[in-house]
Amino acid sequence: MLAATLLAPLPAALSAPLLTAQLTPSSGIISRLTDTLDDWSSAWWFLAAIFVIAYLDSVIPAVPSETSVIIGGVAVATGAAPYTLWMVIAAGAVGAFLGDNTAYALGHRFSGWFHRRAEHRAGGGAGPPTRSAPAVARC
Repeated sequence: MLAATLLAPLPAALSAPLLTAQLTPSSGIISRLTDTLDDWSSAWWFLAAIFVIAYLDSVIPAVPSETSVIIGGVAVATGAAPYTLWMVIAAGAVGAFLGDNTAYALGHRFSGWFHRRAEHRAGGGAGPPTRSAPAVARC
């Protein structure tokens, strides 16, 4: 609708090919991608994928777990999935919970190493570099 409004001043012979070229990809990448996601999300193993992706999102923040949970929810809503919505929610929640605890355990386990490294980079001070607190005025 917006594209048609913006192209209205152009002659009809010019605007129609331009409008269809913008709205439909010529190579079909989008349709292949959505078909593949539909196939994947309609399998039982997709719950394990949601769990693993949610787990990795907590340990390695670059992994987008929200997207996999949404895809699983859409598969349930459309009837393509053989599992229920509570299974999708449970897989994402348990994966995120265990991933958060793993990230905490890794931080706790290697905190000494991080402190020694920060001390070494700061020039051998008494500890990791800290910021001084701002002065507080008392009345």
